[in-house]
Amino acid sequence: MSKEQPINIAGTQIPVTAVHGDIDIPAVLRFPPFVDWVNALSKETHDDLEKELEVKKVEIQNVDYFGPKLGFIKFKIDARLKENGKNIPGIVFMRGGSVAVLLILRSKENDGSIVSEHVVLTVQPRIAVPSFGFPELPAGMLDGSGNFAGKASEEIKEETGLEIKDHELIDMTGLSFGEKYRGAYPSPGGCDEFMRLCLCIKEMRREQVQELEGRLCGLREHGESITVKLVKLNDLWKIPDMKALSALTLYNELRREVSVFFMNTSHSVTNGNHSSEKNGVHYFNGSGVASNGNDNDIKINSNGRNGSNNDSHVYHMPDSYVNGASPVTPSNGVFDHSKQDPETVIEISPNGRYAKLNTVLGKGAYKVVWKAIDRDEGYEVAWNCFQTTRAEYIELNQEIEILRQVRHPNIINFHYCWYKDAEFIFVTELMTSGTLREYIRKLSLPNPKIVKRWSRQILKGLIYLHSHDPPIIHRDIKCDNIFINGAHGEVKIGDMGTAKMKLGKKYTVIGTPEFMAPEMYEERGYNEKVDIYAFGMCLLEMVTGEYPYSECKNAAQIYKKVIQGTRPESLAKVQDEEILDLINNCLSPENERYTAEQIVVHPFLTVEPEVVLIAADERRTHLKLQVVFKGMDNLSVKFDFKVEKDTAEEVVKEMIDESVLPQKYQQFITHEINRILRDLNKASKDDDSNDEIRHWNSLPGTPPFPGGISPHLPPHNSPGSFALPLTLDRDNSPNSTSSGPVTSDSLRRTQEWQAEELEDILPLKDYPNETPIEDFVHETAVATNRDPEKAKEWTTKLKHQDIMTIGDLRDLLEEDWAGIGLTVFASRALKNALYGKSLRSPGLYPRSMGSSSANISGGEEGL
Repeated sequence: MSKEQPINIAGTQIPVTAVHGDIDIPAVLRFPPFVDWVNALSKETHDDLEKELEVKKVEIQNVDYFGPKLGFIKFKIDARLKENGKNIPGIVFMRGGSVAVLLILRSKENDGSIVSEHVVLTVQPRIAVPSFGFPELPAGMLDGSGNFAGKASEEIKEETGLEIKDHELIDMTGLSFGEKYRGAYPSPGGCDEFMRLCLCIKEMRREQVQELEGRLCGLREHGESITVKLVKLNDLWKIPDMKALSALTLYNELRREVSVFFMNTSHSVTNGNHSSEKNGVHYFNGSGVASNGNDNDIKINSNGRNGSNNDSHVYHMPDSYVNGASPVTPSNGVFDHSKQDPETVIEISPNGRYAKLNTVLGKGAYKVVWKAIDRDEGYEVAWNCFQTTRAEYIELNQEIEILRQVRHPNIINFHYCWYKDAEFIFVTELMTSGTLREYIRKLSLPNPKIVKRWSRQILKGLIYLHSHDPPIIHRDIKCDNIFINGAHGEVKIGDMGTAKMKLGKKYTVIGTPEFMAPEMYEERGYNEKVDIYAFGMCLLEMVTGEYPYSECKNAAQIYKKVIQGTRPESLAKVQDEEILDLINNCLSPENERYTAEQIVVHPFLTVEPEVVLIAADERRTHLKLQVVFKGMDNLSVKFDFKVEKDTAEEVVKEMIDESVLPQKYQQFITHEINRILRDLNKASKDDDSNDEIRHWNSLPGTPPFPGGISPHLPPHNSPGSFALPLTLDRDNSPNSTSSGPVTSDSLRRTQEWQAEELEDILPLKDYPNETPIEDFVHETAVATNRDPEKAKEWTTKLKHQDIMTIGDLRDLLEEDWAGIGLTVFASRALKNALYGKSLRSPGLYPRSMGSSSANISGGEEGL
């Protein structure tokens, strides 16, 4: 045997040696997994580690053979970091691969009906295992080329006494991963040991199946003793064998998607030669081979995998898989999803991630939207098919890049796209309640509060688009392109296919006539203000329930009215002066039209501020208060108030003089501060009275205990006070500790908060991953003074997203939290309880300040 041979790693000759002379180094260098490892290391070294890693040599320490084929090697890599010469640990255990078989035996009666399904397992003594062994799936080694025939089939026959041929196996790992991976790996890395998990179904008479139980197999002459054990398919999940559990998972998942794999499920099989080796396609010996048009062929879409340009691969299915279109029958009590579910998969995306269902969500002149499933994440998405030519698709490249980079809570997310059969297909986020126009029809006329909420969300999306550099113009804003999730009341801008970046003026006439601004019809060009015009038309439809220019019979009449500046007749039905003023501004000439940033502070879209108590000292003379403007995301004011020194009128006037608060809210905020002072005084008086009454009444002959009131607090009927909402919705103010009159209980809580910030109230607790989500939410709600109903609301929203345990919650990415539908406070409270103080925003709860200053919080901080 050769003592040393070189290999080429990233252009460098590296010596390969062996610890003893019996090791065949050339055989090792030809071993396919070793070749893959060298190629992978070469790429890593060349691309990323060329300046960091130095490989000195490779030392083969051990090899093992299965028949004439090499099946296992162990080698050590001598590598070090160039920077400091430090050695890198490099022991590699490498196998050529193995195959485990989920062998299902169907018990048949004389009439051919299936009465039960059992899985064949083997039990063989293993010294390191309790009871010297446990049931496991039969398995065998593949040869160096990855073929099942030969050693693996021999091993399984030795273990079970059953003979299995190549063509009887369906490689479930191949169906799941395509050609990207060679199998399933017990550890990361494509060059380590891999295992293929295969399915084989055999039909036998009941007595034949029963005879297999307890059969002794193995090479008895060599002292090998293997016992066959049968377990019901429904009980396989109870077996402590990773091969069995993994195979069962693949089997159940593939069974659900059986309509993807069976192309002719409605035809019964009449050709008894389908299972012959001659007619079948052997997955183990090749892939992508045509299948002679047999009924029992599966077609797996693999476009985009591993650089392949083929549309699909076809694999042969044995007879037992085709009869009934599923390897599972109702007679054994197992539910057949493919026959019972109304929705079935009809197409897979080129990257294999998205599965198109047979449910149409909407149709247009050039577009059809289907429901689809994200197979990686498990949630529903929208599969959009847009008719176009390949040349037009190529021209869409810039728009596609826009779609890829747009990420905002009020804009529908774009996931993936491709071109096929004269269609531009793209996958987007799915909104469960359809379009805003459809939703308006259901509600008849929404109330102004709902219209305000929708409008603010649409404007936030437009502000995001228009704030890009250069600005992004949507060009087709309308209620049909605004989508809603009715469960959470959130709306998002969709149909971004018409969006364009503003590189100077735009001249292309595109959009919907009723929503197109006059400048879009003219040759002088247009900018992002056309989206504001369209928003005005959306607002008109929201408040009247009528489509703009519904009085016109055709596009020519609409064009004439728009050019002449004639407003839609439905505008006369708008009674609210603020709404009418806003719509008229949106429909005004371009140079007079507001920007999206200006519209969000329009009087119609603003709401009355609310004042809340954040904390108080023990004597209740030093308060921390907050003014929250719920409709204005950029304003939240916190300030200190000294009861013995300050008055509400003086403090509010001071903040207005310093331009901290808008003057129009002076009377209202003053009234709210006085309301909190009255509540505090009442709570203090009640506490003191209760203590002294108990002492006073304990003395014999005492008269009734007298009461009193603080001279600093205004009376209930103070001049200028008026009836308005007095409380802040708790979930809109993360720092709020009360939502009504201040009780002694709530005051005691605020006294505690003076000593420790809100984040400290949420102690970091080590929740196990299996903790039910309702337990975790309940504890968080209690810690943040939320009632049980609020905890139930949070839990419902989490479970709606299939978040059932703490482990599910920990798996969320940061961007996932926005899609749950929780308020800002709820999300932060749960994150604080889950991850602890170290991950909380350092500016979330500012330190207290003097009465002459206020803290203005931007963004979500005060909301």
